[in-house]
Amino acid sequence: MGEIRLCLKDLQSISLFEKFTGVRARDCIEGEDKVMFLVDVGFARIAIGKKGSNVGKVRNTLNKNVEVIEYSPDTVQFLKNLFYNYGVTRVEISEKTGEDGSKKKIGNVWVDPRDKGRAIGKAGSNIDLLRKLALRNHEVNTIIVK
Repeated sequence: MGEIRLCLKDLQSISLFEKFTGVRARDCIEGEDKVMFLVDVGFARIAIGKKGSNVGKVRNTLNKNVEVIEYSPDTVQFLKNLFYNYGVTRVEISEKTGEDGSKKKIGNVWVDPRDKGRAIGKAGSNIDLLRKLALRNHEVNTIIVK
């Protein structure tokens, strides 16, 4: 697993998330208009709350969209969880050996064609956050959305 380094702002966001949801966050990544929280297996629904009430409190306090993603020790399932909101239909993991002899994991993710633009995000902002989570938690170096 990749090294997870959190800055003070991330730690503050995690603290706030845990306060409002009662669920421990494994990881947090923040973009310009979105914050993604990674929670343990089986805790996403609890974190979201009834009709999104818990996430709503976090969203209102941080003044950013909030996304809760469930962790999985299985890389394929983890990528499915990352792309859950975008109609993921299939995930494949492949490995490529770089020029320096290092192995790189590549995640190929097929999403609903209508949601492909949302999955990538404006100027790639969404896919960048998802790639960082995949790299930090499963050492997936590249994600290709198809």
